Amino acid sequence: MPATTETRFATSASDSYAFDAKFAGVCAWTGARIYPGDKIQRKGAGIVSLAMVSRWDFRSVSAAPGAAHGEFVSRFERVTDVDAALAKCLAGERVEIIAGNGYTTYTFKVSGGRFLAPYGKADKSAVQLRALLAKASAYAVEISR
Repeated sequence: MPATTETRFATSASDSYAFDAKFAGVCAWTGARIYPGDKIQRKGAGIVSLAMVSRWDFRSVSAAPGAAHGEFVSRFERVTDVDAALAKCLAGERVEIIAGNGYTTYTFKVSGGRFLAPYGKADKSAVQLRALLAKASAYAVEISR
């Protein structure tokens, strides 16, 4: 099932090794908060949180074996327009949302305009999902082709 949402970033040959953050900041790729002590890495012109890069499931798509840099892609997309995100969610078959705290994840199956939660948790209507997206940092939508 290919994702219908994605985020891409290119890295550079000047990328650094991972190190501990000394100050609070914001991840250049995901927009999530970085706290002192978090593992971070310089990627291109910005600093990224390795925990958030892992959480967003970034994978290399263009780095040749032995190459020092390449392009990375995530199936998640940052929530910038809540209504556009909701429209994509309604058109999909499966939705994953990463909450604003960067760690909590919600997963739903889309069925007839409703979002069905697993494990007997409360299902969501489109209005409720819109409210959840308004506070979210990222989302991913999957459809079968």
